Amino acid sequence: MQKKYWLPLFWRWVYYAGVWTAVFWLTDWDMRIAAWFYHPACSPQGWLLDCYPMLYYLFYASIPLISSLILLGSLGVIGWTLWRNDQQRLRRQVLYFLLVFVLGSGVLVNAVFKGHWGRPRPVQIEELGGTERYVPPVQYVAHSDGHSFPSGHSSIGFGFIALYFIWRRSHPLWARRLVWASVLFGCLIGFTRMAAGGHFLSDVMWSAFLMLFTAYCLSRSLLMDFNLSASE
Repeated sequence: MQKKYWLPLFWRWVYYAGVWTAVFWLTDWDMRIAAWFYHPACSPQGWLLDCYPMLYYLFYASIPLISSLILLGSLGVIGWTLWRNDQQRLRRQVLYFLLVFVLGSGVLVNAVFKGHWGRPRPVQIEELGGTERYVPPVQYVAHSDGHSFPSGHSSIGFGFIALYFIWRRSHPLWARRLVWASVLFGCLIGFTRMAAGGHFLSDVMWSAFLMLFTAYCLSRSLLMDFNLSASE
C-alpha cells in the first residue's frame, strides 16, 4: 500500500512547488515583500535587521553553532550505538536525521543550488539599493556572484522536519507538532535573512521544499522497514 502512494505524494509536492514558483514569476510579490524590509533609515545598508541586532544573533549567527551540535551530537549517538547491538533502530534513525542535513542542506541547497545558481540577492537589486536586475526563482544566471536561491540558513530550520518521518508511526501527535515547529523555525530564520536583504520569500519557500523532498526520499530508504514494523 505504501509503495502505491509514494510517487503520487512526491509529485503532489512537486506540483505545489511548481504552482508557487509560477506565482512568483507572474506577480511582483517577491519584490513587494522584499521592499517591506528595505529601510534606509536603519543603516547605510538600508535593511530592517540593522535596527534589531538581537534577531541577527538569534536566527543568523547561531546557525553555525546549531549545525555543529547536529553533526557532533549525531555522530556521538551513532558511535555509542555501535557498541550496542540492541540499538540498531536508533542508529538508523540518527543516521537518517544527520543525512537529511548533510545531503539536503549541505549538498543540495548550498553546494548545488546556492553556490552556483547565480540569483542576485535583494540587497543587490537596483530598486533596493543595488546594481543588479531582479531574477525570478529557479532561473539560472550564468557568470553571476548572486547566492540568493535558495536560502541556506533557513534549510537548517526546515531540516528538523526529519523528526516527523522518524516518529510519525510511533508518536504521531508529537510528529505533527514537530512539523509545525520545524516550519516555524525555518520561517523565523528565513524572515531574518529577508530582513537583512539576503533572500527573497521564494528563496525561503524553495529551501523548505528541498528539505522536505530530501527528508521524504531518504525516509523511503532508511526508515521504511522500521515504519512498517511500527504500524503492524
